Amino acid sequence: VQTCALPISVVLDLYKEHFSELSALISSYSSFLEKDIELIRKSGEEIFNLDSDIGSKFNQSTGE
Repeated sequence: VQTCALPISVVLDLYKEHFSELSALISSYSSFLEKDIELIRKSGEEIFNLDSDIGSKFNQSTGE
């Protein structure tokens, strides 16, 4: 069985490269989640406002 050992400097360079790529990916994902959470929050506000509007119109039509 033959093994191929890479010099430590090459291994460290590859590790740094992969770490940088992973770090960028995590940052992008974090930004995506922040935007997604904000959209969900805004959607919730719109649903609440719509529900309140429908409720007040329903109460007006029933005389309450």
